[in-house]
Amino acid sequence: MGLGVLFSLVLGGVCGLILAMMMVWLPSNQTIVGIGFNMTMVGITSYILRLGGDMLRSPVPAPTVRILGMSLFDIFGIVSTILVWYFLFRTGPGLKLRSVGENAMAADAAGINVLKTRTIAMIIACMFSSLGGMALSLSWVHVFTDNLTMGRGFISMAAVYFGKWNPLLTTIAAFIFGAAEALALRSQALSQTISSYYFLMIPYVLTLVVVALSGRMKGPQDTGKPYIRQ
Repeated sequence: MGLGVLFSLVLGGVCGLILAMMMVWLPSNQTIVGIGFNMTMVGITSYILRLGGDMLRSPVPAPTVRILGMSLFDIFGIVSTILVWYFLFRTGPGLKLRSVGENAMAADAAGINVLKTRTIAMIIACMFSSLGGMALSLSWVHVFTDNLTMGRGFISMAAVYFGKWNPLLTTIAAFIFGAAEALALRSQALSQTISSYYFLMIPYVLTLVVVALSGRMKGPQDTGKPYIRQ
């Protein structure tokens, strides 16, 4: 499992560097690049899964180490949330990182290397994302399948909106979405008369509602905008 986590981190860092080259260093539309990159990765992983055959479809042993019923991935997620919040809102480098998303031109004028800071942030963010996918396959499903995330990446984006770009509030929002998914799974077992597809819709309908309610919520001003130094 350790080698899998290490490989996931390395691959996530490489993907983050590729995305940074397209999103940060080139004046490209970040939304289009993000959607295209996501679809590309889904296709590549599906292709690798078919090449690997039964070897890649074999079940993964569940982690044996648990603390208070939580896996190491769960504990790392909680601890990292607190550390990221402290870094962003209580340290100088965190203030610099937030400034390149809030007002890149002012950050550049203050002597901050906007492109370098955004590149590092992109790489670290992709490494965290890869750990999220790794947690799904190792700690929850215990096997890798096609489209394993099932759109949960978009749900996480809704959690960021709902949490107002604050790691602690975003984590609370993630717990709410997780509770909705648990409710959907539990409801299937309790009701045999209603189609299971209606229950599976619950987390995604909740996501749409949250996005609709937070549609006017204002995030960092320059988030998602390429910066071209004048």
